[in-house]
Amino acid sequence: VRVNSVNPGFFPTRVLRHFGDDLEKVNSSIVALEADKAVLRGRVGTVGDFAQAALFLASDAAGFITGELLKVDGGRSHGGQFVLQASEKVTRMKKRIITSIGIKKEMIVKNMDEQ
Repeated sequence: VRVNSVNPGFFPTRVLRHFGDDLEKVNSSIVALEADKAVLRGRVGTVGDFAQAALFLASDAAGFITGELLKVDGGRSHGGQFVLQASEKVTRMKKRIITSIGIKKEMIVKNMDEQ
């Protein structure tokens, strides 16, 4: 018995309508995503991209593969704007925490220089 799964990234399908009011907004989101290079491949996925991954896992070529989750996201989960935005959010959060407990920026810079 083989059990594998395909984890799709951002694909322009009818499901996306649930994330926006209409298809025009969804299409503009796709264009924005491509322009931001959030997907390292420089484009969003197609139904064909997803289908090829699923067909591979179901084929004899993947006969010795089991228990795997295959990411089909064009590299989005490994970099690009998506990861950069997450990193920036963490940095902003750290700054808010440091400020809220009363540590001044000058103290941090001074301590870093001393090390």
